Amino acid sequence: MIVLDARVLVALTDETNPSHAAARRILSSADTFAMTALSGVDLMAYPMPTTAGTWADLLRDFAVEVVPIEAADMGAIAATKRQSGLPMPDALTLWLARQRGAAVATFDAPLAAMAKQYGLAVHS
Repeated sequence: MIVLDARVLVALTDETNPSHAAARRILSSADTFAMTALSGVDLMAYPMPTTAGTWADLLRDFAVEVVPIEAADMGAIAATKRQSGLPMPDALTLWLARQRGAAVATFDAPLAAMAKQYGLAVHS
């Protein structure tokens, strides 16, 4: 499983993005994908740069599991945020990857570095 940072899907839809080719490579793998609901909200805050549909269509097309944030997870999420010092969307990506024993896909250097510190594989 690969937990996606919203930046990966943004790069996928924008051929002028310097990370576009890397995003295509990551999402063409035979792996499964997930992201937190807040990362989905973060993604949907960007205008869809292609005419290929909506962000919801893209999530469905790549079978991205959107994981809800439950009240029972609040303590672990807060600890991840506090320990990592990352912004909340990135801390959630890290939290979910740790929870699932998954890799992280990101083009954000601080998130990638923190994921590696926790022993997670990073796709960038």
